[in-house]
Amino acid sequence: MAIELDKQALAATPDNHARKGSILLSLAKFLHLQFDRNDYDKSFEESLEYLIDGAEVSHSPPTLRIKSPTLAGIMLATKDDWREASRIAELAVNLLPTVAPRQLSQHDQQHLLSTTSVIATMAASFALEAEKAPLHAVQLLELGRGIITSLRSRLWSDVTELSECHPQIAERFE
Repeated sequence: MAIELDKQALAATPDNHARKGSILLSLAKFLHLQFDRNDYDKSFEESLEYLIDGAEVSHSPPTLRIKSPTLAGIMLATKDDWREASRIAELAVNLLPTVAPRQLSQHDQQHLLSTTSVIATMAASFALEAEKAPLHAVQLLELGRGIITSLRSRLWSDVTELSECHPQIAERFE
């Protein structure tokens, strides 16, 4: 029932609509649940397709666009499809810089920092399993580390600006 409703919602949603990515993600999750319960390979394949499509919806929030290929990579890894899992996980890593931390709450910013590390580590691991060069795996880890460093420096610059205007409030963040 939920799958059919999501499919109807997807069919009625224009390609340039910001909610299209969340509908694709919802549909993919329901299909994956169906696969888990019934071991129905068509549901697995459909779920993967919707997750990959969700990563490409440019009007969706970046955090949502990152979640879709991350989940797809994990699904592919459970099937030992390391080459495709690696390709999809790299897509997630490459989307990480699109998140603008100033638009996120402090809790979401901290979550983004920890998620970045997990996604980069996962992508590096999948790259090694796919028998890609170790240097490539290190480059993925370094990309993740660079993103984390950039995010942290942006957060600290925000605190510096705050301390100039409101020193008492800024003390709570240091």
